[in-house]
Amino acid sequence: MAGLARVADVLVVGLGAAGAATAWRLAERGHDVVGVDRFDTPHDQGATHGRTRIVRTTSFESDDYVPLGIRALDLWHELETVSARRVLHPTGLLLLGAPDSRMVRTAVDQADRFALAIASLDHDQLCRTYPQLRTATGTVAVEEQHAGLVSPELAVRLMVDRAAHLGATIQTPRAVSSIDTQCNPALVRFADGEELRVRHVVLAVGAWLGDIEVSSRSLQVQRMVVPWFDRLEWIASGPSLPAFIHERGEGATPMGGMPGLPGDPQFKIMALVATEAPSIAAVERAVSRQQYAAVEEYVRTHHVYLNPHSTGGQVCVTLDAPDGDPVVGPHPRRSNLSLIGALSGHGFKFAPAFAEMVCDHIDGSSAARIPFICPDRFSDWSAAHDPLLLDISELENT
Repeated sequence: MAGLARVADVLVVGLGAAGAATAWRLAERGHDVVGVDRFDTPHDQGATHGRTRIVRTTSFESDDYVPLGIRALDLWHELETVSARRVLHPTGLLLLGAPDSRMVRTAVDQADRFALAIASLDHDQLCRTYPQLRTATGTVAVEEQHAGLVSPELAVRLMVDRAAHLGATIQTPRAVSSIDTQCNPALVRFADGEELRVRHVVLAVGAWLGDIEVSSRSLQVQRMVVPWFDRLEWIASGPSLPAFIHERGEGATPMGGMPGLPGDPQFKIMALVATEAPSIAAVERAVSRQQYAAVEEYVRTHHVYLNPHSTGGQVCVTLDAPDGDPVVGPHPRRSNLSLIGALSGHGFKFAPAFAEMVCDHIDGSSAARIPFICPDRFSDWSAAHDPLLLDISELENT
């Protein structure tokens, strides 16, 4: 690996959705990029797996995400063009709830202000259009027509392959043991003893970012169970329900679901709630039948076309910042270090847009800073959290 004796422009640590997108966008701009991940990519140890992920532009979380969602949608289509592969499957997205629910009201308002394509369905229209659903009287829907599904595994593979095609050096599996950001260029040591000098480091290590003390603000590791269900045999070949998010009212856990992509007859339905874990190493990867119980009951009472007994599922591990928003941008005390993390389980769809922001910063654009996700929104980045030397020998990058 003598070739790594050179000084590279950027090292991207972690090649999940955010890291793979960053390597791709940097390579498109002509940067000399090295991308590494402790695991082969794609893998199922973090959050970039699970066969399907929703891509949408409406955002009940905050209006601030809508421009990012619109830009990300363009970049997903660009990935389709440059890879000559279908990436985004336009299934549409149903936002289900009461007429005055936050999600429904927000979607209608954002559609008007941002010119998003939606269709509104009252309860009778919803029942006629989607007889597969049993919903409470008065439930309505907003259908986001340009939303769709992406295979996270395929997306990562295509972004990494595109970066490599453009000249990026991709090395997986390869672990980093330390990053000395006080040096200029920064000094990176790998677990195999080799070293690399880089002008900029992007940490896109997913939930493993919570194991690095970058601020006194705690980044919380979260575990989410994602089960799958078979369609009942008598309608297995019929039309599928689109992806959906169901806001069920006060006290009820919101639910979300996605059909399988072409050739996959199953349907993924999950409770949009996670449980905290002290660290990613402490996350329980096995899933018991009891952990499927609440979702199985929801399927039994709301989805007439699915077998309510889950066929199994996976664990998705995410990271939350204290305010619930991602941490994307330059480190406040180290100009040669950028962070992409704390995506809270809903950041996959924004990955190319987040990557573009980081690229803009590396290229010197002041427009790259978006205050509500920038790391410097936390005021306590003291000298005690100045990452002169990041010891990440115990991290498993994602």
